[in-house]
Amino acid sequence: MKRFFIAFALFLVFSPAFTRPAAEDCDLGNTLYDSGKYAEALDHFKMASQTDPDDWQAYDGMARAQFKLGNERQSRIAGRHSLDLHPDNPKLRNLLELMRRNFAIKLGVGLSGVIRSSELKGVPMPALGCSYVLTRWGRKELSVELWATRRDMKTDTSSTYTSYYDGTTSRYDYRERVFLTCLEIPFIAKYFVDENRHLYGLSGTGFVFVLHNHSESLNTQTTTPTGGVPRVEIFEVLPTQFSGMFETLILGAGVRIGRVSAEARLNLGFQGFNDGKLDDSWLFTTGYSF
Repeated sequence: MKRFFIAFALFLVFSPAFTRPAAEDCDLGNTLYDSGKYAEALDHFKMASQTDPDDWQAYDGMARAQFKLGNERQSRIAGRHSLDLHPDNPKLRNLLELMRRNFAIKLGVGLSGVIRSSELKGVPMPALGCSYVLTRWGRKELSVELWATRRDMKTDTSSTYTSYYDGTTSRYDYRERVFLTCLEIPFIAKYFVDENRHLYGLSGTGFVFVLHNHSESLNTQTTTPTGGVPRVEIFEVLPTQFSGMFETLILGAGVRIGRVSAEARLNLGFQGFNDGKLDDSWLFTTGYSF
């Protein structure tokens, strides 16, 4: 008799009539998902899919939870299966479309020497780059980029000195021009503000390889004695050329609408051509993802 009751109890527990409905597991999964407990939510979505293999909402939840956990491959598999069962799901389609956009071509305009502690000021110069998304998880994204940039900086200063002894006036004019051709390889982390991934902040670090650096400077001294004829002396500094590498810190923000993005970045670093001082540059970019 005891064995009979044990067998009957097991029958009741594992009977389909006593199995928790798939909809209930989906509801529990959505509640945990909204609370940020993605691993626990995934377990309930999986149980719902086992209870009802034709429940598209279970696979939709699995796709969302796997994406939050950084498992893009599993997310795509579950998402495609959900769309096979229920094609009318634009949010899931947008998620799958997002995961296919790994490569982007970018164009930019750079401006160097805006806040550095020297008199060199930059001239706007074009930049060409590309990026590849390494991984995504939740509202975060990590990518590596490759940029070809050219920096053009110049300074044009003058000062005047008048002697108290004989009234001789001396004017000093100093002009310098620096050209840099660079290859930049930054690693960028993006933090999206909204669930639709439209607005984001970014930070990163990387390396700037100065492939070619050409510097020219010219000093002119004009001396005018009292009542005399001005005398001009020109001191030309020979051009200097060198290459090198330095690290950079990147901060910025961006906006993304569909496949098009626009960003504003501030690059901070140190390099030798500026006597070890802070080197800064702004980069304004627009990109298209494939």
